[in-house]
Amino acid sequence: MPTTVTTYFELEVSLQNIQPRIWRRFLLRRNCDFHELHDTIQKACGWWDYHLYLFHPVDDQRLLAVTPYWQVETNDEEIPPVAATVKIADFFWREGDKCLYIYDFGDDWHHLVELKGIVKLKGSHRRRLVGGERAFPHEDSGLDEDIREDLLSTRQWLGDWDPERFDYEATARELARRVRY
Repeated sequence: MPTTVTTYFELEVSLQNIQPRIWRRFLLRRNCDFHELHDTIQKACGWWDYHLYLFHPVDDQRLLAVTPYWQVETNDEEIPPVAATVKIADFFWREGDKCLYIYDFGDDWHHLVELKGIVKLKGSHRRRLVGGERAFPHEDSGLDEDIREDLLSTRQWLGDWDPERFDYEATARELARRVRY
């Protein structure tokens, strides 16, 4: 029996305007949609998927895809595409292609998503973690674009959050879990 070869996008997501950089890199099947990309980012970053999100090109405000729960105004504006209906391959074509992922319109977390490569592997899996550094802040922490030098008071109310701790193995297991849509 022939071995299946699957095409993956190697994507890197990094939290914007934060130094030192907080990032994750993962493989995601080429035929996935933007909602699956959102779910993968949520799991890779340790977010809890409590908020709305959108994707748009880096230098363009047009919407590539939005959360399925988007509230559409009844006016003449174009209705944005729902994330589960737009394939990531419709936007990511070649290495270096980038878009912004904005999550939680209150805290306004901005993430850069970049296609690092296109990979063909024997066998098949949905997604796989391949790298990352530092811990993403807790959901609803209010540290949106300013992780302060004096984190002592912030750490008190964020509990066990340590910006330097990234549990690669736990995150890899989370991405490997079976997902039901």
